[in-house]
Amino acid sequence: MEDTGLGKQLRRLRLEKGLTLQGLAEEVGKSESYLSRLERGQINPSLGTLKRIADALGRPLVHLLENGFPPLGALILRESGVRS
Repeated sequence: MEDTGLGKQLRRLRLEKGLTLQGLAEEVGKSESYLSRLERGQINPSLGTLKRIADALGRPLVHLLENGFPPLGALILRESGVRS
């Protein structure tokens, strides 16, 4: 999978906020492993997960989607009520 730059952006924002992977994982309900793989560009998040990450980082979701990160085709949309 090609690194779109989203992972690098998320890592930079996480570090700017002073959060560890563990701290962010606890806030968004994902594992440290998941977030590490996301930051390395190995996986793409669902829109719901990306929203929870944006909220935890104190940024609007649109901030993470600026400049085409990630490409809209890379987002995984899930039905309402299904947690990603």
